[in-house]
Amino acid sequence: MDQSHLSPSRNLDSNRLFLLRLKIMNIMSFLHRNKKQKSAKNTKSANNQAQKPKKKINKFWRVALVVLFVLIIVGTSLAGYIVSSSSKAFEKGLGGGTALIKTIVGQKEMIKGEENDRVNVLLMGMGGANHPGGLLTDSIMVLSIKPSTNQMALISIPRDLEITISGEGEAKINSALASNYNQYLAKNCTKKNQVSCTEDALISGANYETQTISSVVGIPIDYYILADFSGFAKIIDDLGGIDVYVDKTLYDPLFPDQAMKGYDPFKITEGQHHLDGATALKYARSRETTSDFDRAARQQKILQAVKDKALKLGILANPTKVIDLISTLGNSIHTNFTPSELKTFVDLTKNIDKSNINSKVFTTGATGELEDYNNGTYYLRPKGGNFDKIKAIVSNIFDAAYQNREQATVSIYYNAKNLATATTLSKTLEADGYDVYYMGQSKTTIGATSFIDYTGGNKPNTTKFIGSMLGVTAVEQAKPKATSVDLTISIGPDYSPQK
Repeated sequence: MDQSHLSPSRNLDSNRLFLLRLKIMNIMSFLHRNKKQKSAKNTKSANNQAQKPKKKINKFWRVALVVLFVLIIVGTSLAGYIVSSSSKAFEKGLGGGTALIKTIVGQKEMIKGEENDRVNVLLMGMGGANHPGGLLTDSIMVLSIKPSTNQMALISIPRDLEITISGEGEAKINSALASNYNQYLAKNCTKKNQVSCTEDALISGANYETQTISSVVGIPIDYYILADFSGFAKIIDDLGGIDVYVDKTLYDPLFPDQAMKGYDPFKITEGQHHLDGATALKYARSRETTSDFDRAARQQKILQAVKDKALKLGILANPTKVIDLISTLGNSIHTNFTPSELKTFVDLTKNIDKSNINSKVFTTGATGELEDYNNGTYYLRPKGGNFDKIKAIVSNIFDAAYQNREQATVSIYYNAKNLATATTLSKTLEADGYDVYYMGQSKTTIGATSFIDYTGGNKPNTTKFIGSMLGVTAVEQAKPKATSVDLTISIGPDYSPQK
């Protein structure tokens, strides 16, 4: 990647990092040689022992001097790096001296979610300064990584989704950051601390929206990356543009001009294109002649193209370059990753193949998870009045059996003592998209939990998925004439939910 746009001080910092590593390696080599020499001296013959011993430095002071020497070198060499990494992009700054040193010497920093084999990051795009509604996050996407299998999921959240915002009530999800930002300003900021307080308000807003979306999708989201339009375009320009295949010609005569006072019609034809930052931004933002769902799919495509280009340029193989790139964006990008954590995150993404990326866009329609709602303001609401189905999809996004499952009707039987368990199972299956046709108490005592497949094995992914949920294997049986369901579950006292 061409880094000629970076400042001389940044190039100097890179040289300092290289020299730092070299000096530390030399010190380690010196200590190793010293230890070998000392061992050799201890094995000298008795004749050599008779010679007059040389004055030795006390072992404690020798070690102390070496440690002090290392600290001086580290402190001096990190000075330039600390300045360059103290960009406002990083909410938590450097993340502490230990984390920073790990970053410099190449040691891995464990990040949240790795221990549970799922790292979740919220990606948000907003207009930014000098843009009407600049704090509205019109692009919202959850990026999840499953490290053990090198899988990634991109889950787009529609900006018109209805939520409840603390202190305001009914609102669109894309206003969560802006609402909390304004509340923070009103409560905490004065003219004297306006600048620093505004930065804190943005951090508060970003964290509030992250928590809000976490409650919608039902998974913990520990990290966020927030970029405004200028930062988004600059990243792509710094990569030298991206390559994107446009599925169908797009024409938007109402695309706003740069001054946001008129129109700047945008058109892009079907086929392969090399996009610069400005064009990629228009392709990602346009929605007047298509839907928000189409736009979400285009945004996912652009994000994958950015990853492919960064991988091709070797940037993902050197996470320090990613940190440098983010630092150059200044106020155009913000994250609660520390540089050390970001390095680990990049390490996790760089080996993920395109075939291992699952994409999900929540939509309306017969097979969608959402429905239109209008009370004077247009909203999207989850079908069924709750987010259970959305949570189930997000939770199981990496489960192949879940993703490929077939539709099925289910009956559930239970003993009197298992009513609460059966009710919970019924709600879970319905949230997963299954039709619970009947649920009732069995006329006979149920021994062990059983799972019967009346489809003749024609719904293998469904039986596998529900079987794993029940902890039992489906048994195929001929369908009785009086039975109209595909699957029957009988809950026994041994049943223990697996999900």
